[in-house]
Amino acid sequence: MAALLDGSANLSQTFLNDQVGFSLDYNKQHYEDGSINPFGGAVPLFVDVMSTNNDGTSLATASANPNFGRPFVINNNNPTNFNYISDREDKRATAFVTHDFRKDSNAWWATILGTQTLTGLADEAKLTTSTKSWQRYGYLGANLALANTFAGGSAFANFSQVNPQQVIYLGTR
Repeated sequence: MAALLDGSANLSQTFLNDQVGFSLDYNKQHYEDGSINPFGGAVPLFVDVMSTNNDGTSLATASANPNFGRPFVINNNNPTNFNYISDREDKRATAFVTHDFRKDSNAWWATILGTQTLTGLADEAKLTTSTKSWQRYGYLGANLALANTFAGGSAFANFSQVNPQQVIYLGTR
């Protein structure tokens, strides 16, 4: 998802045979970009090759795996979801005055000065941005501490340190 809204306005005027003039400019832009990924990060495709579950003391006592031969995906739930918003606003005022000194005098200094232009500029620019990223799933409370100790960490973890993995079988059996 990406969207850009852009608007500009300009007012210019000159006077006295283009010897004096001004320009007023205004520009506003709004840009949004983002992505929501339900799986998070790269999602490899696998096939379940285990003919039995890991619930017995041997292959003879293990139950049959109902998903044997089925394709599935596993995600790591990395925070690949993001949203970016940018608002830009610019205001500018420009004024000028031009004078040709050779029109006033034939003196050497008028020839040296020639035509001169004095320009003034006032500008105001404002940029506001917002960037957010998040993961869609996570462990909370006692489940977080338990998941982190299983992963080899301490029981004192925060939400972003332990990402649950999802195993999603594709199709029907």
